[in-house]
Amino acid sequence: MFLDRDTRHNIYLTFVAFILH
Repeated sequence: MFLDRDTRHNIYLTFVAFILH
């Protein structure tokens, strides 16, 4: 699955937010 930089960044932020919550 190809993810461009913006998509990876969005997923990363979502993942981090989920962990921090």
